[in-house]
Amino acid sequence: MSNPIIAAQKKLFDATAEGGTVQGIKDARAAGQAAWDAATPEQRDEARKNKNAL
Repeated sequence: MSNPIIAAQKKLFDATAEGGTVQGIKDARAAGQAAWDAATPEQRDEARKNKNAL
């Protein structure tokens, strides 16, 4: 099962690592928050455990 939180974290990491625009980083953060809000408790636990995986 794909975890939308981890995918959003990766997009944010990529946006900041590539010197992304302020708006691009804000959009990535908003997408991450939306993924967190929509996630199941199991997905949230998985994201917490993998927070240093990027």
